[in-house]
Amino acid sequence: GINEINSQSRASVNLIHRFSERVRFVSRNFVANELEPDYSYGMASSRQSGEFFSWSTDNSLGYRWTERFGTYTGVRLNGSSYDDDDSGNLSDRMSWQFYEQLRYQYSPQTVLIAEYRYGQTLTDSIASESTDQYFLIGADHRFSPNTIGTVRTGAQLRDVDGGSSATSPYLEFALNSQINPQRKLCSFVRYGMEGDD
Repeated sequence: GINEINSQSRASVNLIHRFSERVRFVSRNFVANELEPDYSYGMASSRQSGEFFSWSTDNSLGYRWTERFGTYTGVRLNGSSYDDDDSGNLSDRMSWQFYEQLRYQYSPQTVLIAEYRYGQTLTDSIASESTDQYFLIGADHRFSPNTIGTVRTGAQLRDVDGGSSATSPYLEFALNSQINPQRKLCSFVRYGMEGDD
């Protein structure tokens, strides 16, 4: 009597458009229906939750003020909804996040970054809603023409509706390498307080 048939599908569309030498628009989007999420998108679950539908859109506008200094201003939206009645009433959520990134070209290979993020996680269920703020510094470094590393570190301030506020260290690290035209190797580590506990 157990349904052993599950779907695993994902579609993504990314766009980078340069309006001029100074202005650039970046859009990263995906929709997915799957059993186990891609943890890099911030969803953390287990097979016990059954299939779920998730989506995300991240849109930002970059502006180069000088030869070395630029900014990115963006909005990120994502959501998830679970089909399994046993877990869906606790797990469905939608999040939005605004971010402002200051970028300084320290060397041809390294960009120094200061970043502020403000976001909220909203639910239609008994799960708690929350507000997060991030104060981060970091860098993007190109180790070779095919390999780039990024790091962000700082503090995360979290306020849970009906709960308590907390402050935590926050860290993101990613290493991406284009092995050949068909293969890309991506790895990441993140430490912080997640919106889904």
